[in-house]
Amino acid sequence: MTSTATPPANRSRATLAISAAVVGVLVVLFFVFANVYTDILWFDQLGFVNVLTTQWIATGAMFLVGFLAMFVPVWASLQIAYRARPMYAKLNSQLDRYQEVVEPLRRVAMVGIPAVLGLFAGVTAAGQWQMVLQWWNRTEFGQLDPQFGLDISFFVYELPFWRGIIAFASAVVLLAGLAALATGYLYGAIRINGREFVISRTLRIQLALTAALYIALQGVSIWFDQYATVIQPSDGFLAIGAGFTEVNSTIPSRGILAGIALLVAALFVITAVIGRWRLPIVGTALLLISGLLIGSVYPWIVQRFQVEPNAREFEAPFIERNIQATRDAYNVSGIEEISYDAVTDAEQGALREDAETTA
Repeated sequence: MTSTATPPANRSRATLAISAAVVGVLVVLFFVFANVYTDILWFDQLGFVNVLTTQWIATGAMFLVGFLAMFVPVWASLQIAYRARPMYAKLNSQLDRYQEVVEPLRRVAMVGIPAVLGLFAGVTAAGQWQMVLQWWNRTEFGQLDPQFGLDISFFVYELPFWRGIIAFASAVVLLAGLAALATGYLYGAIRINGREFVISRTLRIQLALTAALYIALQGVSIWFDQYATVIQPSDGFLAIGAGFTEVNSTIPSRGILAGIALLVAALFVITAVIGRWRLPIVGTALLLISGLLIGSVYPWIVQRFQVEPNAREFEAPFIERNIQATRDAYNVSGIEEISYDAVTDAEQGALREDAETTA
């Protein structure tokens, strides 16, 4: 019986690499600690340590919420798709090879993939701590928006918050659906043979309901987009706010598209029951076409052929809205304008003396 000893040179290189890694980690930790400790001393001197700790707690809580909000749905989607796989499905040779590669790592992947996605989601959510705290501690401004009749605080606090929630939820649902789709295909729940497309009943229900939820979220997002027109640049004039085009075409089109999206979501729910994909596929195509025609082409036609030839007439009331809102924001709307005749008492040589003084 023989054994091969590790060469001293290899051991020394490994030891050096480990030592360098440890030193590198210690250096990074030192700079992180120095930065954190400096912040603590600074805020403590100002008497606002609670501001710093509130930020840390909010950031940590948002990371945890974001991580779990991504990890749990994706993990559950993978588990449902795997456990509902056909036990005796006939796979082609290519899928057999894929399974041979994936199966030894399946348990790790079932947890690792949701965990990695959860880390990215947690970091993204942690960066929105300030927006969440502003929404949590929101107060009304006592001034109504002239377009929707909502308190202006809605556009400052609630609209960004809910749009962020919807965008995050849409990403979670989309990734959960893709995870289920990949798992179902890999384990034979989806089979494509020429023109034949076969999907198992359990996976059909899972994918159809996931698609319904995703489309419904898009419908809610489109509905909130109509409120965003009052805080975005107008197509009609170089200012922030809704102009003639937004009020008469963009905002109504958003409401119509939101309704169409909810109808398409209902078609996907029906598909989960009856198993026919034609209706939701046609509905999705119509939603995309409607989004192009109603959401983009129609507002462009209104702006190009109705507003631009008579911009002063059509945009005047909306520009007046912006002027009044600006006056209200700076608390100068109550100033009274008085015309008077200016009287100047000038003396000979006054300008020359002023020039010498300022030189």
